[in-house]
Amino acid sequence: TWTWEIGSLIEIIDWSGALVWTWIVDWSGNYSIVINTLPEGNNTLKVKSIDAAGNESLETNVNIVIDVTAPVITGWTSPTEGGNINTLTPTVTWTWEIGSVIEIRDWSGTLIGTWVVNWSGSYSIVINTLIEWNNTIKIKSIDEAGNESPETIVNIVVDTIDPVVTTISSPAP
Repeated sequence: TWTWEIGSLIEIIDWSGALVWTWIVDWSGNYSIVINTLPEGNNTLKVKSIDAAGNESLETNVNIVIDVTAPVITGWTSPTEGGNINTLTPTVTWTWEIGSVIEIRDWSGTLIGTWVVNWSGSYSIVINTLIEWNNTIKIKSIDEAGNESPETIVNIVVDTIDPVVTTISSPAP
């Protein structure tokens, strides 16, 4: 979206110098366009205006990042899927796209918490809502462009109860 002099011709030029869009600014002076030919990744466009008298503005560089790829988990390190742990408050560690918001939910879909992945891409949090025995947690990531990862489901067995010997049958006393 830009604001320009009414009646000006606006030109948008891609990184290769190719003219990708032109239009005349309407009576409001404001204009929005949708450019659907940009590839995923970093894109630099040059925008300039030519008024009715033929005066040209300086080119303005506009940097646009196109991100339509959902983030993916790249390293789930603990606890292991289906693994047994002996604490109700395990530390969960993984690697995800920097800047992504991580959502962790319990088996019913109730939100346990959200966290933002820091500059290193690695993240650890303590989950303090687990119960004794079987637990299912659901994790997904939403990157800065709004792309959502598929939900990752992790099953964890919590066993904090010490084994108890109730009867010794052999050898006889």
